[in-house]
Parts: sequence; C-alpha cells; structure tokens
Amino acid sequence: MIRLVALIAAKGDKDEALRLIEWAKGPDDVIPAQETLVKVERSAPVPYKEIADLWNSTTGKPKVCALTDMRKRGMKLRYDELVRSRRDPMEAFRTIFQKIRDNKFLREGNWCSFDWVFKNSNNLIKILEGNYDDKGKDNVNDFWDGRD
Repeated sequence: MIRLVALIAAKGDKDEALRLIEWAKGPDDVIPAQETLVKVERSAPVPYKEIADLWNSTTGKPKVCALTDMRKRGMKLRYDELVRSRRDPMEAFRTIFQKIRDNKFLREGNWCSFDWVFKNSNNLIKILEGNYDDKGKDNVNDFWDGRD
C-alpha cells in the first residue's frame, strides 16, 4: 500500500495519493474491485519528427538524424511532463532550443546534446528556467574568453 501511494504521488497526482491514504484509514483493508487507484490519462501523440526538426533548425548543434526508441522515450517523458505542467510543449521546446542557440556555454559545450536535453527533466527545466542564461559581464564564461 505504501509503495502504491508513493508511486501515485511520484506521478504527480497528490490528490489521488491523499484520497488513497484517507481510504486506507477506513475499517476495511481490502481494495474494492470498482475502486480506481491510478488514473490513466492518454496524452496527445508526441510529434517526434517536429521536435527533431525544430532542434535541427534552431540550435546550431549537430543535427538529429535518427529517432531511436531511447530518444523517443525521453522525448515522450519530457513532452508529457510539459503537458501536465500546463505548458505548451512545442512552445517550451522552441524556447529551450533558442536558449541553447543564444547561449555560448550551451552552444559550445559538447555535453549539451539532444540526448542530454531529453535525458531527464532536470536538464530541460534548468534550461527553461534560465540557469544557463548569459548574465552579462559577470558571467563565469567571460572569465575564460581572454585566456590564451
């Protein structure tokens, strides 16, 4: 039961997790057959090709040539996270890819790849929130510009 509540909470459905905890406090310790424990929501189809094309036309980074199952899995996870956060995924991807193009640290870093962006939600969110945005003259990257 604890694992089930943790799983539901991890999926972001706090109300469902709280409802399940309250239900578990009741006198019966058997889950009724008609009880729905996990809501299954079908998301819109992920526009894999459009996302890859947007990356290829925006970032200036190496082009995505193949959409492997692993890449699609990462893209679907990030797409669904953006949908759940009530953001327009394609607009968010456009913003993220533009930030990569416009930021020297992200643009020139070999570590900042298509796979890295979609590897986990932290990478994508850090770019979206501006953690890598140029900060002007005080930017750490500027320190290295004058070195030989």
